[in-house]
Amino acid sequence: MDFNVFKTRLATPLLVCGAFLLFGCVNNDYDSSEIDLTMGFGSDGLTLPTSSSAEIPLADILDLEEHGSVKLDADSNYVFHQAGGTVEAAHPQIAKITLQDNGSVSYKLKLEALSNAKRHGKARVGIPGEYGAKGVVQKLHYEGHKPAEVKELKSAKVSATLHFQVDPTALKNAVSEFNSIAIYLPKFLKLSNEQFTSTTGVYDANESVVRFTNVSTAQVFGFTASVNEIDFSAQGVSVGDNEITLDGNVSIDATVSGSSVIADNPADIVGKEISTTMDYRQFVVEGATGKFDPTINLSDLGTVKVTGVPDFLTDGNVVVDLDNPQILISLDNDMDLAANVDGVLTAYKGGRKLAVVDVNDLAIGANGTTNICICRADKNVPAGYTAKVVGNLSDLIKTIPDEIKFSAVAKADASKECTFALGHAYNVTPRYEVNAPIAFGPEAQIVYKDTIDGWNKDIKDMDITDDNDLSVELTANVQNSVPAYLKVSAIAIGVDGKPINDVVVDVKGDIAASEDGKTPVTSPLTVVIRQAVKGGINKLEGLIFTATGSAGLDGQPSVTGITLNARKHNLKVDDLKVTIKGKYVADFN
Repeated sequence: MDFNVFKTRLATPLLVCGAFLLFGCVNNDYDSSEIDLTMGFGSDGLTLPTSSSAEIPLADILDLEEHGSVKLDADSNYVFHQAGGTVEAAHPQIAKITLQDNGSVSYKLKLEALSNAKRHGKARVGIPGEYGAKGVVQKLHYEGHKPAEVKELKSAKVSATLHFQVDPTALKNAVSEFNSIAIYLPKFLKLSNEQFTSTTGVYDANESVVRFTNVSTAQVFGFTASVNEIDFSAQGVSVGDNEITLDGNVSIDATVSGSSVIADNPADIVGKEISTTMDYRQFVVEGATGKFDPTINLSDLGTVKVTGVPDFLTDGNVVVDLDNPQILISLDNDMDLAANVDGVLTAYKGGRKLAVVDVNDLAIGANGTTNICICRADKNVPAGYTAKVVGNLSDLIKTIPDEIKFSAVAKADASKECTFALGHAYNVTPRYEVNAPIAFGPEAQIVYKDTIDGWNKDIKDMDITDDNDLSVELTANVQNSVPAYLKVSAIAIGVDGKPINDVVVDVKGDIAASEDGKTPVTSPLTVVIRQAVKGGINKLEGLIFTATGSAGLDGQPSVTGITLNARKHNLKVDDLKVTIKGKYVADFN
């Protein structure tokens, strides 16, 4: 925090009104050879008139680096903000499943008599002959490799055309037509009604059967259909750790009534064969419903480069304990599958690891963007974000790092059923930013050092009397509406810029914090500069002021959680008084 108020508001009266600069006003061009310019102040001291300053907003005190990591937001609040670097999207995918015909067998079906037909001469008597054929015509067996990422299958989407034909022409001289014929398919095969084509056949999806009526035996007939689903919960499906098998039968139930019999002798009918063909050799599963665990390669969620850190955050004694720093992370996920992320935030400075913070169980929703606010406390969470409280989040920036890396392990939520497109590359894209309002936590401490120098040319020729030391005392009442305690100290430096012990600077009094950041609090402050040994004042070049801002001080109640504001928080100096004590002599003859 750039407390240059001590330079611009307090130091100026000290220098202008103090004895050090009184002799700097002598006109060097004036011929003083005949004038006695010996001047002295007695030990009773000289008190200069009091004065006050205008209100000094933090905007006039805090120096921020252009394009740095600490910025002012739209409401003039001080915020540590830095976006993470670009991260490549993860592309989770699972290979398609091919179920290949591996041992399917076709069977011919023979016609049998269902009731007797009697013949006397050329005329039939009794019950007309009824014949039928019932049994398996296709025994199906398909096998395929199951990817390890597939944990459970309920159903699968396929897109393929199935041609099934019945060849009854071997019967045409015995019977003219089938009065009814039903083709039963395995329950695991689901056909599309919209893409079902047949001259007279009708598909019943509930029964997995295609029914025909009054079908001529003079020609081949059947159906063409699109297989759009495999039901993995149906009988005949086996899903192992590494393989999938489909076993099922296609069967026919055909009937011929007496009116359709052409042959004169039942012996010419019984035993006639029906043959079928089915030309579907494989099923390629392109999408499935079930439980899946695809690999999500999100080991690196990005790196925040911390740049342009202002001086008040760089001192070795700084503790950036912020009340509620936030990391805003967004993850785009176009899978119909939720996921979890376990992350690790690591802060580095000069290649050295400063802090490690674990951020576990970040829930990524399916089919959209998930916004998560990783925060120290569940408050002031931006709209549209879900809070993830991490109590030690502020450890990342207690010492301002050069960079913050976000590593992670992402894992799909395989416990929930979803639909997954196989062979398709999905996209999971993360992005994040650090957004930390500068509001003190309990341990916060920021330090600013400033140097006031250039005095020695005006005071090096001062002659201090033997029996008196020289001191300059500055007193003031400081009015503070900043929600931070301020502690001020100073040391004297010589012309080489190094501290000297011959001049002592005492600062008495601390500046109390405004408890609400609105109501100002007034505190007395005294600064005394005195010569410790004779001639010490002649070595003085200036002072190094150190101002420390903290959330609590000397048992006082901590003031936390109020974001510093450039316009609303200010300081004001009242009753500023400078008293010069002791006796010194300067001879400019």
